[in-house]
Amino acid sequence: MDLKKTIAFISALAVSGSALVSNGISAFADEDERQFETGSLPTFIYTMDNQTEINCRIYEDMPSIPYIRFSDYYKCWTEQDAEIVNNGDGTYTVTVPTGAKAVIDVNKDTLSTDEFAYFTGVQSEIEGTDDMLNIFVKDVQSEAVEYDEKPVTIDFSSYNIDITGDENDIWFPAPTLCDIFKGDIYTAVYYGGTLLFGNDALMAKTVSEIVEVPDYFELYAENGRPQDLAEYNYNELCLVFDLEYGYPGRMPLEDVLREKGLDGMLSESNADTQLVKKHLLSSDPYEYSAGLLELGYYTDDGGHTAFGLSGDITEDMIADIYSYMQEDYEGLSWTPMAFLEAQASSMGVFMGRNELFENADPNKSVIDIDEYGDVNTFYYAVNGDTAVFGFDSFESSLEEWSDYYINGGEMPEDIVSIFYNCVTMANEDPEIKNFVIDLGANTGGLVAIECYMMNLIADMNSTSMRDERNDITNTGYFEADRNLDGVYDEKDKDVKFDLNFAVISSQISFSCGNLMVSDAKENGILVIGEQSGGGACAVKLYMLPDGQLYTISSVNKLVNCNGESIDAGIIPDFITTEKAVIDFMGQPMEINDFTSAYSFEGLSEMCAEFYSNETATGMLGDVTGDGIIDATDASAILTAYAEESVGKISGFTKEQKNLADVNNDGIFDAVDASAVLTFYAKSSAGYTGTFEEFLAEQAA
Repeated sequence: MDLKKTIAFISALAVSGSALVSNGISAFADEDERQFETGSLPTFIYTMDNQTEINCRIYEDMPSIPYIRFSDYYKCWTEQDAEIVNNGDGTYTVTVPTGAKAVIDVNKDTLSTDEFAYFTGVQSEIEGTDDMLNIFVKDVQSEAVEYDEKPVTIDFSSYNIDITGDENDIWFPAPTLCDIFKGDIYTAVYYGGTLLFGNDALMAKTVSEIVEVPDYFELYAENGRPQDLAEYNYNELCLVFDLEYGYPGRMPLEDVLREKGLDGMLSESNADTQLVKKHLLSSDPYEYSAGLLELGYYTDDGGHTAFGLSGDITEDMIADIYSYMQEDYEGLSWTPMAFLEAQASSMGVFMGRNELFENADPNKSVIDIDEYGDVNTFYYAVNGDTAVFGFDSFESSLEEWSDYYINGGEMPEDIVSIFYNCVTMANEDPEIKNFVIDLGANTGGLVAIECYMMNLIADMNSTSMRDERNDITNTGYFEADRNLDGVYDEKDKDVKFDLNFAVISSQISFSCGNLMVSDAKENGILVIGEQSGGGACAVKLYMLPDGQLYTISSVNKLVNCNGESIDAGIIPDFITTEKAVIDFMGQPMEINDFTSAYSFEGLSEMCAEFYSNETATGMLGDVTGDGIIDATDASAILTAYAEESVGKISGFTKEQKNLADVNNDGIFDAVDASAVLTFYAKSSAGYTGTFEEFLAEQAA
């Protein structure tokens, strides 16, 4: 599904007026005596061809926002039915296909559940059975971590959001349902009198690639933003932040936000935050836009939480927006230094890459850059014994991969298949010993791609996330179609590479770029460059009721194998950057010099030093590192093998895995454990040969 084209189409309807269709019948009143009319809401369900209309209510006191039935939304969203029981006292018990229940009280305007994640999630996503989740990596069913979810009660009344009911159903504002009931793949947005359901991993695309909305300023320039829309827009924003924000630790007023919520933070922190709230509630689109930009300052947490402005914005419009803004804001702890440091790293990476490209062997390299020298999809540069593979985002089309795996379609030619082909090509080149993955300008994307790459180069089979809402770490296990032949079989185990892997890290390495740096270091892979940029929270994309897009750091955080957040970034094994001053357009500019990180000779030397030290520090068979080979080592190898055989984390580093593979067949298993135990038993009985001599005798 082309979400951009879809929303561009429905946006055209919204520019000329509301696409919502009124039935033109007499007004009604609900149980709270709120007056409403009925209408039909145009709805697109995952494809442009699947268009329908669902019933809606237009309330007299909130004409800009339609109300829709919970059951209609849930059916369109999941293609499954929710069971709704009217308890006769203003409460409704709702049961969804996952088995989770919630009680919705239309008198108190509350939703209460002990199973929030299961109640607001899509069954196929939660259970890992959806086709879109089982492509080049797929979930491995393993023993689940049992825990009790913390009870959640959403008090909509505290956000001035009224929910109503009838004999058989509950009526919500359409954007509220879109914000609460959304999955990683299955999601919905409401804009301009149209409801659109889309099945794409929205966080894998930039905001501008997802939707193309009507010109915002043209829409509201003449009459301004309706007051009911402005108030609901603000209240809905507060609801989302209070419910879903993950608190990564970087926001200037994060402690206040955690204690008092978004409205409390803006209303009570200082005069400047109060001004931001005033701007956000304004009917003037320029003043409101200033409020969004200001809110972006106060919610800046490194990059995952961001607000954008839609519309064709001219210089005059920018001047109008900035006229409402100030030069300084009280309570902001950020300084221009953070931006300057990022700029220094970005320029250093750019210059380092250019030098790398100049020294690459043209007969073996593929340099895919644009007219400005920026990398398009990837580059593959080779010189001597070292190959460098660079890419700047973990982007892919899940729909195309799903078509390949489910329907036998063409294999997508994207960063996943390109990475596999380049690693294979390097492995088949007898001169190449080192394969360096350049993440120096990688700002993130899909975790599934990172998992595939790490499985390919380090046999990694799990990833962990911290659920801040329930204060628990969940580990997901997966396997990869390593050879991308569309089949999970024994041939995947035959895919092995005799290469020294390394990654280049910078402050720009953010989100999944940061995750790969972390996973690489944990798996014994060399990390070169400077400390990565962090970014641990999963990103969620939202559309405000007025059509403006924003992203937030959600409650799920990427963590390392010890359950610790990686938001602060990862320190490399070799710090190779230093400050330098260059002439940039006639002006001196300080950069972080990445010359040695992007030097073929330097990369080769660092790989040789790192991996020769790794081999020298360990003794074959001694996985415990205590200097002796005994039953403890045999037991550790057998335990680790048993855990990895069922998709669990063994805890073995790359070095330990190498030391455990005593028969050098590329894997460690029960055969290796048996050899260690036999050697220990013979040594205890008087055998005086070395472990290597014992192995040679066994092989003879």
